[in-house]
Amino acid sequence: MGLRLLTANPPPVIRGAFAALGAAFHLGFPPISGYHPFNMNPQSAPVLPLRLQLRILFDKHIALGPGKAELLWLIRETDSIAEAARRMGMSYMRAWSLLQTMNQCFRKPVVRTTRGGQSRGGARLTETGARLLELYQRLETECLVASKATREEIASRLKPSLGASTPAGRTTRGR
Repeated sequence: MGLRLLTANPPPVIRGAFAALGAAFHLGFPPISGYHPFNMNPQSAPVLPLRLQLRILFDKHIALGPGKAELLWLIRETDSIAEAARRMGMSYMRAWSLLQTMNQCFRKPVVRTTRGGQSRGGARLTETGARLLELYQRLETECLVASKATREEIASRLKPSLGASTPAGRTTRGR
């Protein structure tokens, strides 16, 4: 298992943690699902063009990362894989695939599902899933706190922005 920090546009799970810590990150795009850990406003964070993304790698798989954490959070909020997927702008099959990957990586399942029909099926986080979400958020916070000075120094050495960034990481120059 390894940890990897990447620069990328962070999903809400990370944007909220950045804001909560007063970290210096560019947060110029709206949250996907409205999820903000610690009930903080991501627009309150100082603006710098530096983004971090935390992923937990297990063998060749991403066992847990910002997208999977957001999926777990939305399943907890909606009791539905389909609704969580819809709010994230992904297909049900993609969400199911992400859950299957997590289930392959961890010793116990992360989500418990019930069949649909007249009683309408649903999904709930297992104890393992809920705990993994808590641990991921704690790990984010610890990494951000520990790396604040280094991130600020790296950000101070970056070139000026080449244009406004979009959620896909593309610039808006020339449009």
